Amino acid sequence: MKKGNLSYILKLVFIGFVMFGITTAVVMKLVFSIGSISMPDYTGMAFEKAVKSAGRMGIDLKLEDEVYSNLYEKGFVVSQNVKPKVKIKKGRAVYAVVSRGSKMIRVPDVTGMIKAKAVLNLINLDLGPGYDDAISSSIHKKDTIIAQFPSAGADVPFNENVSTLRSEGLKDEVFMMPDVKGKNIFDVYKALRRHDLTVEKINVEINNELPSGSILSQSPEAGYAVNKKTPIILNAGNKEDDLSLKKRLIKVNFTLESADPLPKHVKISVLSLAGSEAIYNKITLVKEKIEVQPVVRGDALVQIFVNNELVKEHEFKAQ
Repeated sequence: MKKGNLSYILKLVFIGFVMFGITTAVVMKLVFSIGSISMPDYTGMAFEKAVKSAGRMGIDLKLEDEVYSNLYEKGFVVSQNVKPKVKIKKGRAVYAVVSRGSKMIRVPDVTGMIKAKAVLNLINLDLGPGYDDAISSSIHKKDTIIAQFPSAGADVPFNENVSTLRSEGLKDEVFMMPDVKGKNIFDVYKALRRHDLTVEKINVEINNELPSGSILSQSPEAGYAVNKKTPIILNAGNKEDDLSLKKRLIKVNFTLESADPLPKHVKISVLSLAGSEAIYNKITLVKEKIEVQPVVRGDALVQIFVNNELVKEHEFKAQ
């Protein structure tokens, strides 16, 4: 066979394969298109009407579940398990969730409750917490609900938010920090306590010019605004030859008492002319007994805090 004829035959064979592939693809697409449809969107349509429409298209639309809905009226489709415009075969079963209508909830009275309890109460009734605002109050305890909207007894759709106004408790009073330099540290402490102010830390250094326990410097400085949350730090001096400042042990005993059975954070601090120290700082069980023996110099003051609130203090005078 001539070379030219062989090349011609090979070209014809190649063209034949290409045409066969194109024809097969067209035929398959045609067959698939005949047996498939684009999934319609039935959400927001009455379920009975959607079933009839689906039946005409060869879709077997079935009820999957009924739920309460604030968006769709009773009997209307809320969702479907096949997304719209997805290609599906005719005769396929598609499941729809249908609305039961809007469920109405009677708003409970949460005034007088602590915020956390009020929120839990609302959630348990299929309501939600709305805007939360707070104001200072001398009547209501901190975090107590003072007012609510909608008011108690109102009928609202489920998942409706209930806004609340709660108490911040008494607003912390503000004082001007006095100049305490040169004064005795324990006299200063007692004066500060009359305004609900506490000394957070005492630093001690050798100073032979002033009596032991005299304050050398302070933070904040005199004239600054302070309240009970302000950390006050005092630096005091001790005379090097002061025999009254010998080290000694003191015994501190405390039992956590509370009507609330949950564990509490307990912190015990000791202030003396040895400086300040947190001698106990743990989560503690109710009824648990605490016994500690810190080392102090001179007079000492023990402060006991439960959940950051000062609940007890005891002064230990030097012998």
